[in-house]
Amino acid sequence: MLKARNRNVTEAIVRNATQGMKEAESSQTIVLNDLFSPLARKRARDLGMGEEDEIRYVARLSREVDGSGAMDKIALGCFEHYANLHRHDANFTRYLKANEWLSTFDVMSGQMRSEREYSLLQYLPYHLVAFYPLFQERGAQKVERPKADWESHTITKMNEEIYKSLARCLRTAGNRHAGDFLHLVNEKILQLELAPMLNRIISPPLRPVNSQVIKPGEKLILSRLVDIMASMELRFMQEKTEDGQLVYRLDPPIDVFITYDGKRASDISVSRYAVRHLVAAEIDARLIAHQADGLEKGKGKKADFFGKKSMKTGDSMENLQCGNKHQKTEPTEKVATDFFGRPIVAIAGDNEKKTGGKMEEKYRVTYRFKEGNSAASVSMSASSRLDMRHLWYQIPVPYLSQSFMMR
Repeated sequence: MLKARNRNVTEAIVRNATQGMKEAESSQTIVLNDLFSPLARKRARDLGMGEEDEIRYVARLSREVDGSGAMDKIALGCFEHYANLHRHDANFTRYLKANEWLSTFDVMSGQMRSEREYSLLQYLPYHLVAFYPLFQERGAQKVERPKADWESHTITKMNEEIYKSLARCLRTAGNRHAGDFLHLVNEKILQLELAPMLNRIISPPLRPVNSQVIKPGEKLILSRLVDIMASMELRFMQEKTEDGQLVYRLDPPIDVFITYDGKRASDISVSRYAVRHLVAAEIDARLIAHQADGLEKGKGKKADFFGKKSMKTGDSMENLQCGNKHQKTEPTEKVATDFFGRPIVAIAGDNEKKTGGKMEEKYRVTYRFKEGNSAASVSMSASSRLDMRHLWYQIPVPYLSQSFMMR
């Protein structure tokens, strides 16, 4: 193409041929390394650059920054890396200048996007080129891919979720305790007052001993701790780590706010596994007792609704309590039932046999009825015929008519 235009092919023409094109092969890390480290001698010779060309770095670096297509990420990488260089600067002049260049870049890019003045885009790379004369050093550590912004974003989201879960626990506790904890759900109060105080409350100076041999003072502290954690819906959940070790994790995990940048608060003691195990056992026992009380109260309400009559106005509370005590002390006798649940009634004969007394005989009356008559001739004497005739005349008339009809 150059030969078709009848031009002399020189090194300057070849270098300027790709000017303005986006360099797809150059990554953000390469551009950042060029901003914080001078050009190597070997690479300068390969590019045919002399000493004067090396000194003129503005055009070369601005073209690289503009060709990367990600100036915001390069600015983020400069912000993350510049504090690690030139630590021997006692006056912090380099850091102050770098901070001013970054602030100017941020303000200018924000105004450009809000006002849609994209003609200012060509001037943005020069704000980042200023890091080269401030922090360029041979043999300096390599620039890594910027990740501090993403890590900060992830930690912020995780902390927000922890505060939201704590707020849900407080709302549940407030509904159960007539709104006692609802004033603590405010975001500022939750983050600045409640969470730091709870971290100190759930880490008391207790010894890892059995609850039966604990001192009276420590027992009061343990009881108060269990009351607070049970009322605020805080639990110790047992989990297993990757190496197989058992640990107790706080749910919600508000204890992550104790450490900041790897440093732990000095006024908060380290919570041991044995202490958390003791507290978790006491919380479970307290919850079981609350559930049992709730079931008993529920049963009493159902019995009053379906079975008992309304209490008279003249009855006093003392009589009612005495009646309840009397009912509790006298258990009801259980009735024996068969396979189908029917009550078994004892027979009187069985009880008499067991007592061993004389059993009276009971007479049973039986009835036998014979129907029909016989027309066979029977030999009878004269006297018996007279007797039968005499009885015949004594039979009432309706009975005779009925007998004739049957015949």
